[in-house]
Amino acid sequence: MAIEPDELKADIIYQVGALLGFCISSGVPLRHVKPHGALYNMAAVDRKVAQATVSAVQSLDKDLVLFAPCGSALEMAGQEAGLRVAREAFADRLYDGQGRLVARSLGGILTPERAAKQALDIAIGKGVHAENGDWLPISADTLCVHGDGKHALETARAVNRALKAAGVVLRPVFNPFQNG
Repeated sequence: MAIEPDELKADIIYQVGALLGFCISSGVPLRHVKPHGALYNMAAVDRKVAQATVSAVQSLDKDLVLFAPCGSALEMAGQEAGLRVAREAFADRLYDGQGRLVARSLGGILTPERAAKQALDIAIGKGVHAENGDWLPISADTLCVHGDGKHALETARAVNRALKAAGVVLRPVFNPFQNG
């Protein structure tokens, strides 16, 4: 969908603002914002979409953590604007040689075992093994495991076991008792 940056900013403010209202009425803090689906993918590569997204987040709460794909236009726009950005990588998705996610319809979903291995490789700074055999230097602050897949729970458990077995300390991206 083609949308002007000002309209996109207004849409994001509307949606995140509604979520913020639910959080406030429930006594639950809103800690981060992660664009979803097509918006996430567009903001990763389109500077105008990234800047509109960042501007919307800033206008709502400058203390929100913005989740963005590693090395993306969204990550750069967020950092340039002074937002805290959590670089995100995907444990359960296959990457192509350019660091983009392979479409689910093209076999881009990893088995729980492969997702656990990929998560560990990312967590220890090794990167990811792309579909073409190349190693991609992906560095992340947070890992995503999609919850809508057929094996989502099994994948999340496998990732958790692999990280803990390797001594990787799991902690929230936002920790109110730490600076930065």
